[in-house]
Amino acid sequence: MAGLIHLAAHVDDGWRHPISAETMNAAATLGEYLTAHALAAFDAMGADPELECARAVHAWLERTRPERFTVREAFTALPRSRFRKVADLVTPLDVLEQLGWIHREPEPPCTGPGRRPSPTYAVHPSLCTQR
Repeated sequence: MAGLIHLAAHVDDGWRHPISAETMNAAATLGEYLTAHALAAFDAMGADPELECARAVHAWLERTRPERFTVREAFTALPRSRFRKVADLVTPLDVLEQLGWIHREPEPPCTGPGRRPSPTYAVHPSLCTQR
């Protein structure tokens, strides 16, 4: 980029002059802008399906504002078009936990036969409080 900016500034004899520090700084600034723009465009396009699923869960948490929830509650509340089975929630919940939005609570001990209780997650306080 610095070379192109340099040649644009010195159309006739750019090859005769060294690229200046000012031109390098302009290229670095342009590169930062273009990188941020590309990341925003990829984000808007939904380039990462796992991140999009995590956003859907996060949006549900923002709407409902629970202090805690079970995986079963989330699965019941979220659209079947995106989450066809409970296993589809594993990665989005992991992403939200890594980002600090939720925290998986310890599982209670099994007290007898039957289905194990659904995992429970505590929600970050900033998502629980009313605005």
